[in-house]
Amino acid sequence: MFSFGKGLLDGGIGVLPANSFPKYCRGNLTELSEYADELSENFDDKETEDGLTSLQKVLKFSAGVTFNCFYTVKDPTNFNNQGKDLSRTTILFNILYNLGFMYTDIVKASEIINDEYTGSTDEWEKLGFYIGDFIMRFFWSRYVPRNYRR
Repeated sequence: MFSFGKGLLDGGIGVLPANSFPKYCRGNLTELSEYADELSENFDDKETEDGLTSLQKVLKFSAGVTFNCFYTVKDPTNFNNQGKDLSRTTILFNILYNLGFMYTDIVKASEIINDEYTGSTDEWEKLGFYIGDFIMRFFWSRYVPRNYRR
């Protein structure tokens, strides 16, 4: 289930511009994912001491992930600094601008669900990616209406 969350964040962050530092958030998520897999394996094998060491790595690394991912999303989606606010009009503009991307996300997610779904980690991560990308498209686009008034 961690893979779904990683995919969800990765999909949402993938929408944002490159100058918002998404590479740091993605890099941290990848390392955190590896530590979480290690944690799961150690506790599944009943190796308590190694499991606690893995838990320490996950908890220690979580702060960096939280910081980098928060500011990756906060800066480009800070609507008041862009001269626009999050209103129905803004969301409508975003939907219209991103309609093609959103359609593709729906098609790809439905393919994962409908095509001999096995529940593998890769499928969960891809499904999370498409859902995260779809959700973020409501709140972010590069389009700013020329005559936009609050």
